[in-house]
Amino acid sequence: LTTTSTRTSSRTVSTSTSTRSTEEALPAPPGLPMSQLEGEQHTSTTTASVDVEILEKPGMIPTAQWIDLGMNTATTSSENDSTGVSSEDDSTGLLVAVVVLPLLTACLCASLGICCYRAKLRQLRGAEAEPQVPNPLAMLPPLAWSVKPLIFSWNSRMTAEWPRGKVQKLSVNETAFELSGRQFQYRPGQVRHFTWEDGTVQTVQSIQKNVVWWSTEHPHPAWQRFRWVCTPKCQVENHHDMELTDSEGDGYRCTSCSRLRAAGKHWYCPQHQVHVCPVCAELPPEMPTLGLAAAYLVDVFPPLARRVTRAENPNFYDICPKLAHGSAGMGYNRTCPRDGRPHCSIVDALEDACSGKVT
Repeated sequence: LTTTSTRTSSRTVSTSTSTRSTEEALPAPPGLPMSQLEGEQHTSTTTASVDVEILEKPGMIPTAQWIDLGMNTATTSSENDSTGVSSEDDSTGLLVAVVVLPLLTACLCASLGICCYRAKLRQLRGAEAEPQVPNPLAMLPPLAWSVKPLIFSWNSRMTAEWPRGKVQKLSVNETAFELSGRQFQYRPGQVRHFTWEDGTVQTVQSIQKNVVWWSTEHPHPAWQRFRWVCTPKCQVENHHDMELTDSEGDGYRCTSCSRLRAAGKHWYCPQHQVHVCPVCAELPPEMPTLGLAAAYLVDVFPPLARRVTRAENPNFYDICPKLAHGSAGMGYNRTCPRDGRPHCSIVDALEDACSGKVT
């Protein structure tokens, strides 16, 4: 029996043929003549030759060589098998290099792009969720930011801090100032000065920022040096006094020094959004809680209460109508040092020696 198998590719042509010649023919089965077996072998060989001639094409191995190659492949079948495995490995490597690696690279790039997009999206959503802090410079009118506030001027309101913690509001101009309804004129000279009713001379010592420091020749050390704090003025449109505010939140930008400051008490013009920090302009002293001196309560007030009430041992209800309120009150028609309006309390009406800051 003769069988022929053919495998064709662009690189390898392999043919395996197994042949049994008449010399190696198997013994005839019992009852089958040898002549019939030889006829079958001849018929099979002829059929194989016809198949080879049909497969023969230009550029291929001639028929005779093909038959010879086929007849001699019985001994090299193992070599052809190994050659086929090698070609299959080369094809697999080429497939990985051409198809699989670019596909993996594309998947990796797509994954990185998606991760970057999600991170950016989370960042944008977080920025939208956070409250936007307004820019103080953007909120200011251009004119308000370009015009600096007037820190000190003799034509302004001032707060005088007296010894023992007393605080008084003053109306000051270039030639005089007014205190509790009384006016005091400045004396002519190179240095600004004036004289109190008791003859004490008060002279300007220095001006620092919005504070003017005074010195006197008073025998008591507490009255030898004290200060007046000037209220700054906003110069946008016209000169007008600024006011105190206690801001809360994210702070503010000082119009005078252009620095960002933490929230807190400072000078402020609500009309033009102008801020002045305490570093550029000092804050006025706080209005203290005043009290009566012990010597006044023991030595002065009891005889006064008995005289006005005409009672030997008057009580609170007897004293109030005569000394505390009404037209007979001690503070009636006297300017209040806290708000500048008429009428004040007993502690504000008394002389400085009889009242002072509560200790």
